[in-house]
Amino acid sequence: VPSTTIRRADKILAPAPKTKPTPKRELPVPRTVVEAPQPSHAPAVEENEGNVPSKLKALEEHWEASLATHDASVIEKVVANDFVGTSSGGRLGSKATLLAEMRRDKNTYKSAASRQMSVHVYGSNVAVVFGTAKESGTDPSGRAFARTYRFTDTWVKRGGEWQCVAAHTMAMPNR
Repeated sequence: VPSTTIRRADKILAPAPKTKPTPKRELPVPRTVVEAPQPSHAPAVEENEGNVPSKLKALEEHWEASLATHDASVIEKVVANDFVGTSSGGRLGSKATLLAEMRRDKNTYKSAASRQMSVHVYGSNVAVVFGTAKESGTDPSGRAFARTYRFTDTWVKRGGEWQCVAAHTMAMPNR
């Protein structure tokens, strides 16, 4: 999630009541899924584990493209209300932080695209997407910029919809 200013959301936590230890259970091993791109005219199919990667890649691409058009409605839809993200500067932020940042952004984008994505599916309702995001354009003073980020986004399917619940972004050096 390309983001330059993310700050920590305040949260008060009460101590957990003492409980009996529960037996440990093994976590599912991630499966990397690689698939050929689907043509845009492909018929809609019922979502199953086989097309989760395509669905999440499309959501990632839509999210990144929304930065260029300053379309906050995309963040409203794909980012969970309990989202937490870490910026490339190490700051923590929330969904509200992402929305405020988008509204303050006065850059003009030539392009904004997610690429080189890999999806690891954990069961039927959790997945992690790794990839890069590239953005270029001009800032309000007319200076050109080009930046690349590496991201890791965690997605959870809730109420039949996929939402990003956590993200980590790292700025890549310009080459």
